Amino acid sequence: MEGTLQIDFLLTGIGEVSTCYRLTRQIMEAQMTGQPYDLLIDLGIAGCYDEESCPIGSAAVISEEYFGELGFETPEGFKSLFDCETLSPDEPPYQKGRLKRPVLPFPHLEALLDQYASAIGMTIQTITSDQEKVGQRHRRHHCGVESMEGAAFYYIALLEKIPFFELRTISNVAGESDSSKWETQAALKQLEKCCEDILSALLQETDSKSDQ
Repeated sequence: MEGTLQIDFLLTGIGEVSTCYRLTRQIMEAQMTGQPYDLLIDLGIAGCYDEESCPIGSAAVISEEYFGELGFETPEGFKSLFDCETLSPDEPPYQKGRLKRPVLPFPHLEALLDQYASAIGMTIQTITSDQEKVGQRHRRHHCGVESMEGAAFYYIALLEKIPFFELRTISNVAGESDSSKWETQAALKQLEKCCEDILSALLQETDSKSDQ
């Protein structure tokens, strides 16, 4: 940070493919100009599997992510690439089949994140109203939150070795495919408040860097 705070914004678009392309391009362009990123942040709204631990309108920091549809549909149900031994569960950037958020090297920001609820994320590409499938997704990794981009973001950030975190505010219960019934405004209002807190923590990090 070197005494200044510079922030770039990127709309990744919806889904894993758009996120992979746009985020990788942004990272490469920053590196080519000699100004690589110190931190990546994924902010957005999401659905929840467990409304008790992740109520509508609340915020959660995602502790780990899973690609929810990367695998095989079998007569016995869905099996991941790790279940079928197609991919080693410790193949980088995976740790035991999961994409795990590292502790940030920014103490003020890490302290802020500790104040939020923690949730496991499932990244899917198909929103479904099939309650049986929703339940299977939830049980598979005891996930609390689903999005369409999170695991792709984790995958890139881990491989590029850039500190990162993902924060999601809850707009709906997973399984509600009618977006007109989502509490989008409540989720966005909470996200705005989270952004203010994150910016404040980042400014504290910048001030601390300047004092050194």
